[in-house]
Amino acid sequence: MVKNNVSLIFLYLTKKIFPRLRNKSILLKQVFLLFLVFGFVKSLVYFAPLGVNEVVNSVNKFGIFEYSLNLGQTVAGVFSMGLAGAYAFFIFKQKRLELQPVFHLHFIIITLALFIAAVLFPGLLNNIYFGAILIGTAFAEQMFLSAVLKFSSRNKTAVIIDSSVYIVLSIVLVFSFFHIFTFSMEIWFSSILVFLLLLSLFYHWRHIKGVLKINRSEFHEIYKFGGLIVLAGPLLVLITSSTRLFIEHFSTLEKVGIYSFYFRLASFVLIFSRVIGILLLKRMFVSSHKVLDKYYSSAMTFLFLLSILIYWILPVLLQNNFPQFDNTYEKYSGLFLICFFQIVFWINTSLFEPILQRENQMKSFLVLLAGFLFLLFLGFSLLELLNLITLENLVWMNTLIIFLLFFGQQFILWKNAIVYKKSLITQSIIGFFFFFTSLIL
Repeated sequence: MVKNNVSLIFLYLTKKIFPRLRNKSILLKQVFLLFLVFGFVKSLVYFAPLGVNEVVNSVNKFGIFEYSLNLGQTVAGVFSMGLAGAYAFFIFKQKRLELQPVFHLHFIIITLALFIAAVLFPGLLNNIYFGAILIGTAFAEQMFLSAVLKFSSRNKTAVIIDSSVYIVLSIVLVFSFFHIFTFSMEIWFSSILVFLLLLSLFYHWRHIKGVLKINRSEFHEIYKFGGLIVLAGPLLVLITSSTRLFIEHFSTLEKVGIYSFYFRLASFVLIFSRVIGILLLKRMFVSSHKVLDKYYSSAMTFLFLLSILIYWILPVLLQNNFPQFDNTYEKYSGLFLICFFQIVFWINTSLFEPILQRENQMKSFLVLLAGFLFLLFLGFSLLELLNLITLENLVWMNTLIIFLLFFGQQFILWKNAIVYKKSLITQSIIGFFFFFTSLIL
């Protein structure tokens, strides 16, 4: 009898418990490796622009670099044409694999046009706006390719691709540090163009087989689907991540450089938010809203607490080790804190964009974005009218609008009987700390 019971227990352990433990161990190992790869690659996103600051040794030149980078991020949505979302719908959801060549042909055509323009007019490679177009195209490509890889569960490769612009920048900086050439905007823009050409030749070209079999109506169907995303993309970027453009308009490029320096320091938390986004991407389109609310509120809480921790630790680590930090921190410590809130609110808002796509609410979201962009300009105009234009006030106003945009997203979902109660409470609590610290700064 005892022997039989022991046999049954052993059988239960081997068939039920051990496989579960093994699966959990494998999952933890995969998550750890993902964090490891992500931490290394995203450290380039974190440190590479600061490396430019060291190389150019000029706040004004660093401001020009950041301005072109920010402008490129702003126009990336136009060049992506919403194809990442369209790919998720047509290829991942509807399994219409025959349409894949359309997505790759799109980027080949854009790259070819940019290459021809650069060959015919070489001076464009020293033009900040043409450079922004190159950067915008590169960001659009990395967003699309990263999405394709994530839906294929190739998360570690997706992480690398998702940071490809900064990897190129890091390579350029390495050559500059070893005095192979001197860093300049022309070399930086040329490197991005070479990167685009390599992608088209060695990746996209291999995936356009069968493109001639796709009829015009199917092309139209894909681009029509991405149209609303295209319109929403630049508006969302203008609200959430174009602070440098507004600072340049209302202030100076030197102030752009100062803000960019502290924003880069605060953006360390983005490393963790992107990993969370990768792990939740599929769930965003298939899990119940109740389950997602639980995940989202937990992620929002974790990232906020992490931000506070980083805010207290970084000054200790950087003091006496980073001259620009030592020279400016006493004056801009308040700006540093606001940057953390700005990033946290930006992350919280970005979590719900896929939910609005999933619920086919992009038209409502587009109207919401237009309204909040108007409020942002109204807020800046009010600051100008009251003669309150300062670097801190510009960033604070932008952060306030991003904070409120979250509740606008929730209103759209609420009208469709979808309530993220825990996420709403979490955002409200973080908002309380934002307003409280604003009063004492």
